[in-house]
Amino acid sequence: MIAYINKNKSNLITALKIALIAAFAAMGLYSVINHEPWRDEAQAWLIARDCTLPQLFEQISYEGHPALWHLILYPFAQGGASFWCIYAINGVFYIALLYLLFFKSPFSLWQSLAVAVASPVVCYSFEARSYMLMFLLLMLCAFLYPKRRERPILFAVSVLLLSNIHAHAIGAAGAMLLLSLLDLRRDFSTLTPSLKKRRIASLSIMAAGLALFALQILPSLSKNRSVDAAATSGGGELRQIFDNISANLFVTYGSAAIEAGKVAICLVLIALALACMFSLRRAVIFLGATAFPVLFYVFVYYGHSEDLLILLIFACWMLKNEPVDKQGIPQRIPRGAQLGAVCLLCGVLIFGIPHAKAYFELNSSKVLCTSGSLQAAEFLNLPENQGKVLVAERPEQSSSIVPLLKGDRKLWYPYLGDYGSYITWSEALVSTRKQTDTAKLTELIQANFNESDSILVILTHALLPIDEANKAHYTELFATRNVRSDEDYVVFQFEW
Repeated sequence: MIAYINKNKSNLITALKIALIAAFAAMGLYSVINHEPWRDEAQAWLIARDCTLPQLFEQISYEGHPALWHLILYPFAQGGASFWCIYAINGVFYIALLYLLFFKSPFSLWQSLAVAVASPVVCYSFEARSYMLMFLLLMLCAFLYPKRRERPILFAVSVLLLSNIHAHAIGAAGAMLLLSLLDLRRDFSTLTPSLKKRRIASLSIMAAGLALFALQILPSLSKNRSVDAAATSGGGELRQIFDNISANLFVTYGSAAIEAGKVAICLVLIALALACMFSLRRAVIFLGATAFPVLFYVFVYYGHSEDLLILLIFACWMLKNEPVDKQGIPQRIPRGAQLGAVCLLCGVLIFGIPHAKAYFELNSSKVLCTSGSLQAAEFLNLPENQGKVLVAERPEQSSSIVPLLKGDRKLWYPYLGDYGSYITWSEALVSTRKQTDTAKLTELIQANFNESDSILVILTHALLPIDEANKAHYTELFATRNVRSDEDYVVFQFEW
C-alpha cells in the first residue's frame, strides 16, 4: 500500500514537473512573439550571416565574447534561415535548462521553481543571446561532475564548451580543470593505463578550452572600445559593484526587491565561504564560481552582473556533491547558505509577480516597448520603400533593424562611409558617436549620393530636433516610441 502511494506520488510530481516545463515554454513563446529584437541579439546573427569563418574570428577580437554562440548560429544564418530562427535555437537551450533543473538537479521542486522564475532565466528565455546557453552549460557541467571519473571525455567536452561561451563562466571552467587535476593526482596510482590516458586526454581538452578562450578574448581588451570600466582607480568601491549586481538582478521587480537582494546575495556569499573554509576543493569551486566573476565585474566590465545568481546556483549544485576534507564538518552546504539561497530566490518570486507582469506588458505594447527595430523594419519593408537608400546616423543604434529587412538590404553609415550590417567596436566607430551635427550628416549624404537617389534617413529621438538650417532637408515619415531611447527611431525622407 505504501509502495503504491509512493509510486502515485512520484508520478504526480513527475507530471507536475512536465506541466511546469510546458508552462514556462509557453510563456517563453508568448514573450518571443511580443519581443522586439535589439542590437545585441542582431549583432551575433549578422556576424554569423555576413562573415566568412576567418572574418568571424577576426570580428570576435572586437566582441568581448568567445565564438561558440556565433558558430552555433553560423550554419543557420549562412543557409538563409530567417532571423527568427535565433529564438528557436535559444528556446531549445531554455527547455533543456528547465529539464536539468527539474529532473536532474539535487534541488527540491520548489527550489527548482524559484530558479526557473529568477530574473536572468526569465529574461533570456526570450532574449536570444549567449547567456541562456551559458546557464545550460553551467548546469550540465554540475550534472556531469559526479560522473567525471567514469566519463572523463564527456565531462571535459562540456567544460570546453563552457569555456568558450562567455567570460563570466571562465572561472567556473578553470575551477573544474583544477579539480580534475587534483583528482588525477590522487587517483593516478590506482588507474589502469587505458583510464590514465582518458583522464589525461580530458585534462588536455579542458586546458585547450581555456587556451581558446584566451586567444579569442585577450585581443578584445585592447581592441574593443565599448567596454565600460566597472570602477576607477584600480577597482573602485566593491559596494558599488554589489549595488549594480542587485539592481541588474531585480531591476524589473522593484526597489524593495533590489534592497532585499543585496542582503540575500551577501548572506549566500558569506555562507558559501564558510562552507568552503575547511575544504580545498570546495574553496576552488567557490572562488571560481563566485569570487572570479565579482573580480571581473570590478576590474573589467560590470554589465549583466545578474549572472552571478546563476553562478551561485551552480556553486550550490557543485558543493552538494563535494565532500569536505575535515572530519566533523557536515558534508552539505550549511543551513545558512540554503537559507540565503531560499531568501534570494523566493524574494524574486514574492516581489516579482506584479513587476514581471508589467515588464511583459511593456514588451508586448506596440506603443511602449524596449526597441523600435521591428516597427521600423516593417515600415522600411513597405513596397513603396523598396529600392530606397537607407542611411543610419548611428550604426550601434540602428544595426538591430538590419536582420529584419527584406532581401540583402544594408544600412549606409555616413561617418564610416560604407554600407554595413553588424558593427565593429573600433576607434573609428567610437569616434562617430561624437558626431551629432545634422549639417555634417547632410553634407555627407549630398557628397556620396545624387538627386536621382531616393534616401530614407534613420535617426533616433536622442538626436532630435534637427537644427533649423537643415530642417528643410528632412521630412518625417515614421516614428517609434519606446523606453530604450537609443533604439527609438524616426525615419525621414531626405529632400534634395
